[in-house]
Amino acid sequence: MAFWTACQFQASVDDEVDQFCGMFSQDAVEQLNYLADLGTYYVRGYGHPLDYTIACPLLTDFMDAIDNIVKSPNDDHSERANLRFAHAETIMPLVAYVHTHTHTHTHAPRSGCWGCMMMPLP
Repeated sequence: MAFWTACQFQASVDDEVDQFCGMFSQDAVEQLNYLADLGTYYVRGYGHPLDYTIACPLLTDFMDAIDNIVKSPNDDHSERANLRFAHAETIMPLVAYVHTHTHTHTHAPRSGCWGCMMMPLP
C-alpha cells in the first residue's frame, strides 16, 4: 500500500505516473481504485444511513440561511449570502442525504466511482 500511496501523491502533485505507478498493472490500478471507492462509499456515502443522516443539521441550517436571506429586507445590514467552505467529509454525506445521485445498488457499483480519484496508468 505504501507504493500505491506514493503513486497517488506523485500523480496528483507532480502529474507523473511513470515512476511509482509504473509498478501496477491495469487490473491492479482498477482494483485499488475500487477499494478506495468502497471505503469512501461506506464511510461518507450511501453505505449506511448514519453516514449521510449526519448531514441533516447542515442541510437544515443551510435552508434556514436561505430563507432568512430571501425574507430579509434589502438593505446594507442584511445578510446577502452565507458562504460555506468544506472538505469531502462534509460535502459527500450532504450529497448522499439530498440524493443528488441516483443510487439503486447495495454496494458501490464496480463500473462507477463514488468518490475516488481514478488513477491513470503510465
